[in-house]
Amino acid sequence: MATTFMHQLMTLGVIFVLLNAVTANSECPIKCDENKEYIACGSACPTNCSHYDVPPACTKQCVPGCFCTEDYLPNESGDCVLKKLCESCKGNTVYSGCATACPTTCDNMFDNGKRICHAMCKAGCACKPGYVLNGEECVLPKDCPCRKPEQ
Repeated sequence: MATTFMHQLMTLGVIFVLLNAVTANSECPIKCDENKEYIACGSACPTNCSHYDVPPACTKQCVPGCFCTEDYLPNESGDCVLKKLCESCKGNTVYSGCATACPTTCDNMFDNGKRICHAMCKAGCACKPGYVLNGEECVLPKDCPCRKPEQ
């Protein structure tokens, strides 16, 4: 009888989240990274640095886990950064705590690894994956201006 009741609830779209008894024990709280907090019923598709104004299309699911605290959003590597930093990136850029100091550009994208770049990073806006820098904006490689082959 209990299984029939559970089945009826599940067909109505009720989702049960069963948590390990240890997680409910206040003596053993779940530890989250900096600027994150544990939420027993968080969104399966939270807003992020790439989609801070409009959340991605998502089904309504209850997902337990560590989520960014208020005024913070996850960046592409999952670290929580201030929402205002995400909002400062426009166009085809996204905020990164460790973007390359030598981004791929329309001018160097065909250098085939011949350019020298120190392995260091900088915090700030960087081109989204699949985009390259063209002056001050990020574009798809197909939208780069034509370039004469070097002789």
